[in-house]
Amino acid sequence: MVELQPQVPWPNSHLSNRGSIPEIGSRDIGIILRGASLHLGVLSTRSVNPCDMDATTERGFWRMSQVGLPDTPLPKGSPFMGIARSALDTYRPQQTPKELYHYTSTSGLLGILTNHSLWFTDTRYLNDSSEVLWGVGVVTKVAEAFANTRKEDRDKILVDRVVQRLETISMPNRAAVFCLCESANLLNQWRDYGRDVVSYSLGFDPTKLHMPEGYNFPPILIKMIYDEAKQIEIAQRVVAGVYAKAMLLPAETRDDPDRVSFLIDSAAHELSLVTYWFKNPAFEAEQEWRLLLEAGMIQNMGNTPLFRPSHVGITPYFEFKPTNEQLLPVTSLMVGPCSWPDAAMAAAHLLLNERGYAGLRLNASTIPIR
Repeated sequence: MVELQPQVPWPNSHLSNRGSIPEIGSRDIGIILRGASLHLGVLSTRSVNPCDMDATTERGFWRMSQVGLPDTPLPKGSPFMGIARSALDTYRPQQTPKELYHYTSTSGLLGILTNHSLWFTDTRYLNDSSEVLWGVGVVTKVAEAFANTRKEDRDKILVDRVVQRLETISMPNRAAVFCLCESANLLNQWRDYGRDVVSYSLGFDPTKLHMPEGYNFPPILIKMIYDEAKQIEIAQRVVAGVYAKAMLLPAETRDDPDRVSFLIDSAAHELSLVTYWFKNPAFEAEQEWRLLLEAGMIQNMGNTPLFRPSHVGITPYFEFKPTNEQLLPVTSLMVGPCSWPDAAMAAAHLLLNERGYAGLRLNASTIPIR
């Protein structure tokens, strides 16, 4: 975590001291994602103040200028900021695992250890075809059900407009992600990554990848929520919270067409934040955590999308890498089930030594699949 001093500029050129967005406390360890701080599975926002630090700013606090996609900018001064954070608060993991694992093919392992980089894939091209759409669908159903409880037609129309805006911004605001798993030796993962090749499970220290210093962009770490009942409960809290906050606004604000459009945009953005955590329950066996950041933010930080072939065709991704000569925080390597484990282990040991990762814990899966 970078600790800043008052009046000392942020060191990276893509950050500035212009605009107004939430403060982030050093104890929260967060990153601004369209104006909200996301950390370890929870949104954390504080107050909205000018971005430049002064002598009264608490040591360790910093702010980032709003960075977003040109066609879906964050509404400035949103009255709903913090509602998503509050709704997710109950579901924040009590602690981050000491180690998380990335399953990959032989070519993937070679790329990671040779180039000291990770590939963040555009969520639209993952193996779950319902990515992005699933979370939006959950929130949409909850919002529509809420609208049906309102007596005033105007309220129903406004909720419908919020849902339409949510559906409009969800795809442009999608994230790029690097997938991790809680288990180093999971049968379904070996099946997915071991088609006709030897697959591997690479361990990482996740605390060194969440908002890290010295990398070309700062992803956050979250734990996916698979339980649909929990997803619905979170969405209900956000929808109800946004509505309650809107009802507290002055009548002249709620009657001004321009302000109403602004409020609809603000509400849709707040609702969209929780969708990053929601995943189709059919994939629960994957035990997934994610490093993620909005693709638009990554590009605005000077990173160009790259492309690779995959089973879905051309797949966009971003390369995440240190800006200096440091190694990735790799902690272990497991060789997946194969017909020649001794040879595979020997080759893996040699690779680790040659690429600067000597001394890591190395073992082989004993799951008897072929």
